[in-house]
Amino acid sequence: MSKQRWTFFWLLVIALVGFGGLALVGARSENSSPRVETKGTTITAVPAPQGFPRSLDPVQNIRFTIYESGILPREIKVRHGLVSIVINDRTRKSEGLAIERLVGNGRLRVGQVKRSEDLWRGRDQVRLVPGTYLVFDTTKPANQSRLIVVP
Repeated sequence: MSKQRWTFFWLLVIALVGFGGLALVGARSENSSPRVETKGTTITAVPAPQGFPRSLDPVQNIRFTIYESGILPREIKVRHGLVSIVINDRTRKSEGLAIERLVGNGRLRVGQVKRSEDLWRGRDQVRLVPGTYLVFDTTKPANQSRLIVVP
C-alpha cells in the first residue's frame, strides 16, 4: 500500500471514531439523568423500576425467609432511611410480613410486604426511622423477627 493510501486510511478511521464519539455525546445529553453533588461525590439518578417510588436516597436491601417454624434472620440491624425488604415464603401459605414499630407499650404499623398470589416472593420499600421494629408473619403472628434501625 502506498503512503497516500495509508494516510487516507488513518484519516478515515480517525474521522469515523470522532463522529461516533460526537453522536454518543449528543445522545447522552438528550437522555441525561439528573445529577446531585454532595461533598465531592456525584450521584446520578437512575430511573426507578415500575411500582417503586423514585428516590435519590441510598436503599438498603434486606431479605426475610418465612418458614413453618419462624422467620430468618431472627434479628437484623440497618441504618435509618429507605429499606427494600424482600420476602421468600418457603411455606407458600403466608400472606406476607407486617412491620410494626415498638413505641412504649404499643405498636405502630409502618408497612407490610405481601407476596404475589402466584409467586412465593414479595418486595416492598419502607422508610424507617431509628428504633426497634417487630416483623411478623401476618398468617402466623407468633413467627417474629426483630428489626433494629440505628441512626
